[in-house]
Amino acid sequence: TQFFEDLEDQNTREFWLAHKELFDREVREPMAALLDSLPVEYQPFKVFRMNRDIRFSADKSPYKTMHGAAHGVPGAVHYLHLDASGLMVACGSYMMPPDELDRYREAVAADPSGEELSEILAELGRRRSVRVSPGGAEPLKTAPRGYPRDHPRADLLRQKGVIAMRTRTGSDLQNGARLRSFVIETFQMCADLTDWLKRYVGPPA
Repeated sequence: TQFFEDLEDQNTREFWLAHKELFDREVREPMAALLDSLPVEYQPFKVFRMNRDIRFSADKSPYKTMHGAAHGVPGAVHYLHLDASGLMVACGSYMMPPDELDRYREAVAADPSGEELSEILAELGRRRSVRVSPGGAEPLKTAPRGYPRDHPRADLLRQKGVIAMRTRTGSDLQNGARLRSFVIETFQMCADLTDWLKRYVGPPA
């Protein structure tokens, strides 16, 4: 995590080139080993490049301050990244494209499927180590057009994503076997959410 703290302070090409070997040895290679060790049901993982696309961004920092990877399934992803604070592991959909968002809202509005999602998220929320989030987009102020404002699941209808995440910090990051168990345990813990998204959001219209 020290590498990422320094990168946040000095996000320049000069710093990157001077510390590329350190990144490979302490971040990229351990992450690759962790991903390769995960069960086949979570394979393959796509590792994201560290370079940022700055063409249309006001922030011209050339490098991401996290090293992430994702395994996609219909309607959802299994995701993890390393950054200055440690390891974050997540499942769900960070920001749904329009067609998936339409199917998500239809499923949330329908009683059997919507109640099921509410129960899944409530169960995850009762776990002290899990944080449930609406993802990367700000929820709407009210229920979307076409849905009653007083719908019993209006809070979920307003969201444009839904994820559950856990984090690991400190000395735990040095123990590969413990980290592997933590990642698999998180994916298993979130399996009901991933399965719900597969069933109701992932299939094509």
